[in-house]
Amino acid sequence: MEKAEKWSPLDSRSEIMKKYGGSFSTASMMDEVSVIGNIGDPTIATEEKGGTLVDTLVDEAAEFIEDLKKL
Repeated sequence: MEKAEKWSPLDSRSEIMKKYGGSFSTASMMDEVSVIGNIGDPTIATEEKGGTLVDTLVDEAAEFIEDLKKL
C-alpha cells in the first residue's frame, strides 16, 4: 500500500467558518432560548414580518446545505 496523502479536514471546514463565522447554528429547544416561548416583543409581530423571517431562514439554510455538499 502506498503512503497515504496528508489529510486535513480543517481546510474545508475553515472555508465554511470564514463564510458563516458561526452565524448559522442548529435548532435548539425553545425553552433553552426563551422561558416565555418567544424572542423579542410579539405584540409588534405581523404576518408579513414572520413570512420574511421564515423565507430568509429557509434561503440561508439552503445555501448552507449546498456549501456543505461541496466539502
